[in-house]
Amino acid sequence: MLIRFVVLTLLCLLCACTAIKYDEREADELYRAGQVQVAIQHYRYLADFGLSSAQLKLGRLYYSQGQYAQAQYWLKKSEAENTLKARISLARLYGFSEDPDYRDVNKAYAMFIEMLSEGYDSVVSDIVKLYKLGSIANITLEEITALEMRAVSGNQAACYLMARIYRDGGLLQQNINKAHAYYRCAIERYPAGIYELAELFNQHTELGRFEDIHTLLESITVLKANKIKLRIARAIASKNFNQWSDEQAEQLLKEVSQDDPLGFYYLAKLYLTKPLLGKSVDDALNELRKGQAQNNIDCYALEAEMYLRGSYVTQDPWKAEAILKKIPEDNGYVAYLLGDLYVSGYLGPVEMAKGLALLRRAANLSYKKADAKLSKMFFYGRGLKVDYPKAYAHLILRGTEADKLTTIRQHYNMTDDQVIKAKEIAHKIRQYRSDQSQISMVH
Repeated sequence: MLIRFVVLTLLCLLCACTAIKYDEREADELYRAGQVQVAIQHYRYLADFGLSSAQLKLGRLYYSQGQYAQAQYWLKKSEAENTLKARISLARLYGFSEDPDYRDVNKAYAMFIEMLSEGYDSVVSDIVKLYKLGSIANITLEEITALEMRAVSGNQAACYLMARIYRDGGLLQQNINKAHAYYRCAIERYPAGIYELAELFNQHTELGRFEDIHTLLESITVLKANKIKLRIARAIASKNFNQWSDEQAEQLLKEVSQDDPLGFYYLAKLYLTKPLLGKSVDDALNELRKGQAQNNIDCYALEAEMYLRGSYVTQDPWKAEAILKKIPEDNGYVAYLLGDLYVSGYLGPVEMAKGLALLRRAANLSYKKADAKLSKMFFYGRGLKVDYPKAYAHLILRGTEADKLTTIRQHYNMTDDQVIKAKEIAHKIRQYRSDQSQISMVH
């Protein structure tokens, strides 16, 4: 009789666990299908039941929507089960939350350092992000010493952090030679350090040359190397790397274009903006054609923009529209150009509703120029009723610097209530965009 009771109990427990797993899979399917709010309801049921993985997913979803109180609650629940992913997510909430009521940089840093000391080197990118934001000025000398000891022993995560600290100074006295050495130590695991090393070489030419960076780039995977080559070429073209030449930028972009058609787009821009290279507009258009042959949307959009604005070619908005209509509107660049074309009346009569819908689509696809355009339209009443809170909200969404926002607020004599309303609008739009982004990722 006792054996029968035990067997029945075990079967009941097994069925319950199976039901939970099935429900979690169902919630995952709903999320992947874009039914985010329904998925949240399912995760909430499972989280209330005590399932740690559901608590983690629920916390992350709330965090992505800017609902920090709920995110913190569920991530703490999941963290209590000693899940590493929940600890990382909770630390990110404290470190990078946009709400000052939930942001606690010191707590985030302490959590990241603790995880790093436990061997979880993946959090180094989060620590560097905090460092870039200037948010961890209160690192103790003891913590830095411990980091350097790990770096000296060859830990590449610690090497990368120490390179940043010695390069920038502030926390320790600047020491570019030590920064150089630590970057060299870290590059195998953190190839992004090659770009930062290139920055260092441009600031201190005695440390190294373009050829040294090029050799390092040849030692990593093509995909990673191409991303860094694009960044370096753009930095040269914009004169941020003023010790290196436009010819060297051209060399890098030609190498990138062998594997990535985006290289053709940047080559075209380089030829258009750097006449001393001796390239013509036809040379630039030829590079765009090569990219278009590989279905690169940016190459189509740049040619369209040239005809739309009359930049380097005879203005022809009808040709611009024809080019843009060849490619999908689910690209922010394309949607922005088409929206601008219609709201600005390039073709004659203004098509405000059509253009506005496209501009909003572009903004929702994170194309910042669309937010800037919408902001101007609301500030100046161009095709829309003047609405300062909405205008200011789009500047927030564009990522406008705080001091510039203050200047704009003062220029338009905006009240505190208007700014508060703008922030509420920006929060709602950001939440909507987050939901749409999650949906698009699964389709």
